[in-house]
Amino acid sequence: ARDPDEARAVITRTVAELFELQTPDGGLGFWPGNREASPFASAWAAIVLAQLDPQELPPAREKLLDYLEE
Repeated sequence: ARDPDEARAVITRTVAELFELQTPDGGLGFWPGNREASPFASAWAAIVLAQLDPQELPPAREKLLDYLEE
């Protein structure tokens, strides 16, 4: 089992990496450098992020949710 502090650091780093994939329209690209969002990647990321405490997520989360509502 992981140390809770180590697990939290991995989660924080992974969430940051996910949002590095965010495109101007709020969705997430499938690959780094994508200019167009992938509905598939965006939806799966939102499912994963829903498992986390919303207080710990960056403001970019709202932009992702807005993209998915469109």
